[in-house]
Amino acid sequence: MARPRRTPPPGFAHATAPEHLAPVVAAVLAPGWRIAAARGVFERAGAGRLDVAGDLPAGSRVAYTVPALARADPATLGEPERELARHVQIVLPRGADPRAALRRVRRWACVERAQLAPRPALP
Repeated sequence: MARPRRTPPPGFAHATAPEHLAPVVAAVLAPGWRIAAARGVFERAGAGRLDVAGDLPAGSRVAYTVPALARADPATLGEPERELARHVQIVLPRGADPRAALRRVRRWACVERAQLAPRPALP
């Protein structure tokens, strides 16, 4: 007879993410800001542009967490969708110091709040 398999308590992880995964800083843009077409640049209507490429390690990239919402017309979105469209991820190259990047990201005028994204884990 097979022994019953014990299940771990909720939220308990058996394994951590592989070390070769790139670290990520999760940020929420301040109202009115968006990622510009140029790499490492944010823009705000009537307020100009903010070039942050020099603050990031070479090989970093900035992307919307939900690209489909970022491309949508804000007038067609509900309030929760507009809020979600402000979320971005700064994906750092492997080996970069995420805590140092987080300190720099928090100083940007276009960022309302930022934190280190959680490391994925397997159950």
